[in-house]
Amino acid sequence: MTDAVQQLKAHWNDLANRCVRDNRPYFTDFLPAEDTAMAEAIANTAGAVCTAWGGTENTTRVILCFAPDFIPVTQEQREPLYSQIMQTIISAGDAVGSVLLLGKNERDVMGESEKMLIKTATGFLGRQMEQ
Repeated sequence: MTDAVQQLKAHWNDLANRCVRDNRPYFTDFLPAEDTAMAEAIANTAGAVCTAWGGTENTTRVILCFAPDFIPVTQEQREPLYSQIMQTIISAGDAVGSVLLLGKNERDVMGESEKMLIKTATGFLGRQMEQ
């Protein structure tokens, strides 16, 4: 095994351990798609999952996502979102979060009722945070 392969395995092991420790996903640079199986094995030993993210099917280079096993990373998350509305939650004059309403297909069109729904939700959450 070459030094380059050992360094790559050590880097993946570090990413897998960090994602479990920090409870968040970590991503690699573009790598050859054939390295995916080796990275998945390293992630499994650390208690994480490793998913390959590529631009198209049959791609030769992919980005690997190391995530804690409780964060599902699926093919469905790669599909585009067609419509969205975002509204900031304001509490005591400060932005403390946001509410996002997403549509998954072309027929999901956000109208006035959805805009009012999200404004009502953010107003309610902002008042609850003040209490």
